[in-house]
Amino acid sequence: MSLPALLFALLGAIAPQDEPPSSDPRIVLPAHAATVHGTTLRYEPEPHKNCLGYWTKAEDWAEWQFAVPHAGRFAIEVWQGCGKGHGGSDVLVEVGSARLPFVVEDTGHFQHFTPRLLGEVELTAGAHSLAIKPQRQASVAVLDVRRVRLLPITPLPPATPAAKAWSKRVVFLGDSITYAGDWVACVEAWLRLQDPALALDFVNVALPSETVSGLSEPGHAGGKFPRPDLHERLARALAKLQPAVVVACYGMNDGIYAPFAEERFAAFRAGMLRLREAVAAAGARLVHVTPPPFDPVAPAESNYDDVLTRYSAWLVAQRAQGQDVIDAHTALSTYLRERRADDARFRLAADGVHIDAQGHWLVARELLAWLDVPPAALVGETFALATLGAPAAAGVLDVVRRRQALLRDAWLGEIGHQRPGLPAGRPVAEAEQAAAELLRSLPR
Repeated sequence: MSLPALLFALLGAIAPQDEPPSSDPRIVLPAHAATVHGTTLRYEPEPHKNCLGYWTKAEDWAEWQFAVPHAGRFAIEVWQGCGKGHGGSDVLVEVGSARLPFVVEDTGHFQHFTPRLLGEVELTAGAHSLAIKPQRQASVAVLDVRRVRLLPITPLPPATPAAKAWSKRVVFLGDSITYAGDWVACVEAWLRLQDPALALDFVNVALPSETVSGLSEPGHAGGKFPRPDLHERLARALAKLQPAVVVACYGMNDGIYAPFAEERFAAFRAGMLRLREAVAAAGARLVHVTPPPFDPVAPAESNYDDVLTRYSAWLVAQRAQGQDVIDAHTALSTYLRERRADDARFRLAADGVHIDAQGHWLVARELLAWLDVPPAALVGETFALATLGAPAAAGVLDVVRRRQALLRDAWLGEIGHQRPGLPAGRPVAEAEQAAAELLRSLPR
């Protein structure tokens, strides 16, 4: 047994594992499974590395043997790292009939791994090989590689009965994370891609800074205004919108960005119970979404996610009382831990609070899973990766985003609220007419 293989055998129990679960249709080629050709290139088994490294000669190359269970088209993704100032090498990936060149990106460190989507290839069922071959070396080392993934490009599955049941008015409540709207837009876009005939009527009336607890810290927004309380506008919203389903995502602001305190927790629970009673009295179904994690930018902030973890755990426990609860907090926390094993700098929220487009997709993914979308269809970590087999996906998402923003601003104005600084919306009738015109422009 070679030294690298022996080390992997000894360290494998603690090294990051790359094998996908059986429900995952992706083909993963981990660094430890590569055959190395050359003199310096080697597998580095230390848990913080777990990669092909010492790629200091352009003539060295790596190869994987793998099996494709079903013929199809695949997108090729390489997880590469490169030290600061050492990017720029030219590399070629050979697989099947495809020759996919790429230029190595500087990721700031050789063990900061980032995924690179390189192109597509058609593969038959059976045995295949994939090779990574440097073509030109720009610095002392070419790159490090943690894994290669082959992502199946397949059509989206048909809409589930649970998804079809959402062909009615669904109202979304929440704070600035939901107001930003992307996770709501991703859900609607996905469902429209699955079945363009669905009569979806999603209305996002989330409000920045809002809490369900009614709490506000002293001097909020530089003393300009206290945090709005959902319950100040909830009765008006339910009466005007008459939803069949209400989806609510609160918690991020409800701990007031302070250490855990029982009185604040009690206010959060009481606010949630008031929301539940109001939605039930309006004849609608309430679906809770736990808040995304707080991801501290500075070490002094690090305890606040403990508050959100407690709030989320309480919400999840309400399932035992028959409540519908989607646990986005756990899903995003788990994903953050997994990605930071590849890149310690990875973030879903640059400011610790407001998740980016990928974070919004991960929330949407949990809601779609709750609507019984098959797990194999939801393995993509971004909306783009999850919809590789839907050519119209980007265009549909763009139209849905614009439609939802149009209706959001109109309905927030119609309902009324106590949050200054938001754009004025059109009258509702005018906005609904414009929204209908946007729907007619959806790519097919």
